[in-house]
Amino acid sequence: MVIQKLKLHEWFLVYQLDHIKRHGNFLPTQIQLDISAYVNSYEQRGQKFPLNAVFVKMIGDWAAANPEAHKMMFRTWTGLKFLYGDEIRINMPIEIKHEGRSVVTAIVIRNPQNKTVEQINQELRTAKKKSIRDFPITKFAYLNSNTFYNRWLLKGLHKIINSSPNLYWKKGGGCLSVSSLSNVSKPDMPFSTFSFGPTGLTFFYKDIVRVENRSYLNLSIGVDHNCYTGI
Repeated sequence: MVIQKLKLHEWFLVYQLDHIKRHGNFLPTQIQLDISAYVNSYEQRGQKFPLNAVFVKMIGDWAAANPEAHKMMFRTWTGLKFLYGDEIRINMPIEIKHEGRSVVTAIVIRNPQNKTVEQINQELRTAKKKSIRDFPITKFAYLNSNTFYNRWLLKGLHKIINSSPNLYWKKGGGCLSVSSLSNVSKPDMPFSTFSFGPTGLTFFYKDIVRVENRSYLNLSIGVDHNCYTGI
């Protein structure tokens, strides 16, 4: 038996998830999208289908057509406030390498509705080649020990960012998110879940299924009811 203390980045993940759980009121939603046009286009060209880029492109196009959905709620020092982004920004998890090990971090894709799938794919490829030192918070969480002082610093930073919509937006944060759990389903182990995040909508994609020469993307969305009043 092994009992091990969490590393600092593992502790910070738990801390963020606890914050999301306490402050969100989430509705799980499942959707199946017909992506046949995208899939057929790449198959005809003999190219690998860039699922991540297509996924971001589709979210961006949808958000541009439904700007009222591009929002998130903040608990500020002066009360509850909504942030409505004046451009489409999507928080996108990526995996980078540091000294031979995988590190999960995130970038923000800005205005994907105005970009081609190829441009988005290149943006993702470029980001994955970056150093951990290009991501200050990730660098701090991964390269420092799990001490009281370091936890206190991360708690303080998290509190400041999540209580100041102006600062969050100024630093480049997005109002829509893609889950870091996406793309974990395997043929021998189908996997489907709902992912909830700090933004009004958090997207999770499971897999692509083919039915009668059509291709469908199965995805789920964590909808924070705090941001949307309904009918």
